[in-house]
Amino acid sequence: MPRVIEVADMWFKYRTSDDWTLREIDMNVEKGSIVALLGVNGSGKTTLLKVLAGIVIHQKGTVKICDIELNRKNVKRIREKVGLVLQDPETHLLMPTVREELSIPLIARGLSEKEIEEKIIEVARILEIEKLLDRGIDELSFGQKKRVSIASALILEPEILLLDEPTLGLDPVGCIKLMDLVTDIAKRKNITIIFSTQDIDIAALYSDYVYVIRDGKIVAKGPRDELLRDPYTLRQKCGLRLTRIAHLFEIAIRRRITSINELPITISEALKILERIKTPSKASV
Repeated sequence: MPRVIEVADMWFKYRTSDDWTLREIDMNVEKGSIVALLGVNGSGKTTLLKVLAGIVIHQKGTVKICDIELNRKNVKRIREKVGLVLQDPETHLLMPTVREELSIPLIARGLSEKEIEEKIIEVARILEIEKLLDRGIDELSFGQKKRVSIASALILEPEILLLDEPTLGLDPVGCIKLMDLVTDIAKRKNITIIFSTQDIDIAALYSDYVYVIRDGKIVAKGPRDELLRDPYTLRQKCGLRLTRIAHLFEIAIRRRITSINELPITISEALKILERIKTPSKASV
């Protein structure tokens, strides 16, 4: 698959700081992939997403988005390719009603009233917010506001969608429902998604590839199925824990409760292992 994001030795710092917020960042993201940017608070996740969206400009290195080099001259073109949703939906939602909120970027693009209404209905159906279109923004729950902010980014049909802590502030059911919707959209529309998170279990469930950022540097990267099964890398290099189910199996293996010597990273993987143990092979019958 072609690469839609290419970052080489990128450095960034804010004008008010003498210290680099991001250092030596290297990333390559393929079209249509779902990437988790995993790290604790203050590790640089939000700043990295802002650089990729062209909200702030790096000082060193190179950043290419859809083969367009990110610089002040090209920033408008980059922003047409990328949608960014920050963790607090209040920073996005400025209009009185949901319908008005979704229509603003389309009006700015010069679409007709018919085209605007068609696109609003389409994105509302995808994110299951049709019944909210004529509701006031202030009437919405936090989770509903999250969906509306994602809809406002998707309505312009970006090639890349960047989500900053999309599950933050949501209850467990809300987390799963939102991420199910977002990943389904990515597959149906062939949109590349990068989401930042502190939750390794969410990364295990929804990503194809994982970057771990710590103190402004990428300290580990790899396919989800490889990286998230590596206790040494996660703990020693990344300062993270295993997924909860992997930790449970790690303890079971250490205490010789099971002879299985593999770490599932999700509950569905664990169930497959347990079914394999329960069902004897034909050779053993």
